[in-house]
Amino acid sequence: MSELTKEQLRKQSQDFIKLPVWDTYYYSSGLLRKKMEDNIPGFLDKNKKHKILDYGCGVRPYEYIFDDYKSDYTGVDVGENPHADIRIEPDEKLPLKDGEYDAVLSSQVLEHVENVDLYLSECNRV
Repeated sequence: MSELTKEQLRKQSQDFIKLPVWDTYYYSSGLLRKKMEDNIPGFLDKNKKHKILDYGCGVRPYEYIFDDYKSDYTGVDVGENPHADIRIEPDEKLPLKDGEYDAVLSSQVLEHVENVDLYLSECNRV
C-alpha cells in the first residue's frame, strides 16, 4: 500500500474544493473504494472463489471490487431495498447458517444500527 505524496494530497484537496456540495459523498466513497481495492488482496486469495456478504448493502457500490474474488456476492439490507438479495428488519438475526460466508463487508452501516452488539455478533457468526 502506498502513501499519498504531499502533491497528490494537494491535488485531491483542490479537486475536492471544485466539487459541488452534493457531490462530496461520491468523492469520499471513491477514496473508500480505492482503499478497499488496495487492501483486499491481503485478505482474500484470487486463486480461490469466496462467498462475500455485504451486510447493509445499500446500492451495492462495492460489489465490482470483489469480481476477481467471489463465487457468490449476497447483499443484505433492511426494509424494501430493491438491491438487497435478503431483506431483514432492524435488529433481526440473519437467516443464514453459521460460517456460511468467507468474508463480510460492512461499510458506512454502524451509524445506522441500534443494536451494535447483535449486528457485530451476526457479522462474526456468518
